[in-house]
Amino acid sequence: MKSWKNLLVGAAVIGASVMLVACSSNSKSTSNAKAGVINMSSQKGYMKNFKADETFKAASALNLSMMYRDSPNYPVKNSWMLWSELEKNQNVTFKRTYIPLSDYPQKRSTLIAAGQTPDIVTAVAPGEETQFVAGGQILPVSDYLKYMPNLSARLKEWKLTDLFNSHKQKDGKVYILPQIGEVPTYDYTFAYRSDIFEKAGIKAPTTLDEFTKALETLKAKYPSVTPYSDRWQFNAIPNIVAPQFNTSAGWGYSNATYDKGDNKFVFTGTTPDYKKFVSYYSNLVQKGLMDKESLTQTDDTATAKFINGQSFVIGTNGSEFTTLQKNLQAKHPDEKVAMMTVPAGENGLMVQDNRIAAVAGMMLSSKLKNSDHFLATLQFIDWLLYSDSGQTFARWGVEGTTYTKSGDTYTLAKDVNTLGLNPSGTKDLQKDFGFRNGVFYAVGSGSKALIYSQYNDVTKEFSQAMDKNAKIVATAPVYPMSSTDLEQFSLLDTPLKDFVTAQTQAFVSGQRPMSQWSSYVKDVQAKNSAKLIDMVNKAYKAAK
Repeated sequence: MKSWKNLLVGAAVIGASVMLVACSSNSKSTSNAKAGVINMSSQKGYMKNFKADETFKAASALNLSMMYRDSPNYPVKNSWMLWSELEKNQNVTFKRTYIPLSDYPQKRSTLIAAGQTPDIVTAVAPGEETQFVAGGQILPVSDYLKYMPNLSARLKEWKLTDLFNSHKQKDGKVYILPQIGEVPTYDYTFAYRSDIFEKAGIKAPTTLDEFTKALETLKAKYPSVTPYSDRWQFNAIPNIVAPQFNTSAGWGYSNATYDKGDNKFVFTGTTPDYKKFVSYYSNLVQKGLMDKESLTQTDDTATAKFINGQSFVIGTNGSEFTTLQKNLQAKHPDEKVAMMTVPAGENGLMVQDNRIAAVAGMMLSSKLKNSDHFLATLQFIDWLLYSDSGQTFARWGVEGTTYTKSGDTYTLAKDVNTLGLNPSGTKDLQKDFGFRNGVFYAVGSGSKALIYSQYNDVTKEFSQAMDKNAKIVATAPVYPMSSTDLEQFSLLDTPLKDFVTAQTQAFVSGQRPMSQWSSYVKDVQAKNSAKLIDMVNKAYKAAK
């Protein structure tokens, strides 16, 4: 999930061992390469006059080295149609270094630090690239946007230039190719037992006040039940609730919050808005409306409570809702579950501008600019990540094989399933074919039509309701730092973030009473929060 604050970066983790990555075989030095200029006379395999929305096919075989994050949810297979179709239709093959998801950040850092950066580094979350800039191993992609017509067009058409530029580094350049979407996506929210709500005479809440009153009504009617028991260990849902209090929390927490009125950054975890957010959740727990085990319990435990009637509200997202609904009705056919829109705060329904996805970005090796396949590589990635046909391929696969299309409606082949869209399908679009792969696409990437194309009716209705009422939170200004400052910043930022997270959970669970807030603020200040914010504001002023 993408934070609406910017550029919180940890230092690179350097492992003890070095994995070797096969370099591309068709490299050729062009030592006089200038920033932003490609020596066309040395280039091979590229398409002449390549334009936006034109399907890319290399003029000669293009073999790229790639660092690939291997997900346990759909373990990589060399037999995937994804690979064979890219070879057949784009004339592109890969020398892939597979790294398990659990080891990916550390081993990625190890390889890059050792100078073994492949042509393409996949699965980079915006912000993670910052730690590699100083080493000179990755390419400043913003220098070469003129060679990427699809990305350039989408940034302009979808008014994403400012968001893209929010990832500029100290040198004013962007080093990540993020996944981007035409519209914000609304994936996380609350699922609730709609049959129980109906029996209690409760309408689906649309505000936080209504949400609290609904839980109070349920508690009065079912005294032995704690109505709300959550999953994801107090990370996902706080991320969408916190903006209703003009702050950030959970997965999206950032120590630095931009105060537009004073035109400066302040420390998030001690602001009055953050206190209101913490107090809201603390109050739910103290009144017995929210299960304090929500802070620590496993997803399976939280889900079991919901299915067994020990709770009536739980966090969910589009894919998890389908599973939740299926499991509930398999056990209790007469019981119903629904999704509510995110309850709004005093200023309306505030949502983060997540049109630049928090996952699945790419970095390119700086060595590419001296290779004879540099331009072809830029064109290929531009097609795959940013064109309609490339994103359709990444999301749906091959027309006539994994899906069919009529107008704007996509239908999976009879034997293919994903997201529960075709439950009778015996093959999985991810596991068996390699499509809808988080390395090459993000849930919210692509055009609005593509984003909505894989929504079921419930998710589509939820997204449309959110879109109707949502107010997008303004993107905070950038504050890029030098590598030296970033290292110092990280030494302050990480322990402060950990401390705020731990104390937030203590306040919410009741282990620490809200009456100790002033003491907590002093604790935060003792951990150099003022020094951290001073660094942020100095970097912000310098960037201006």
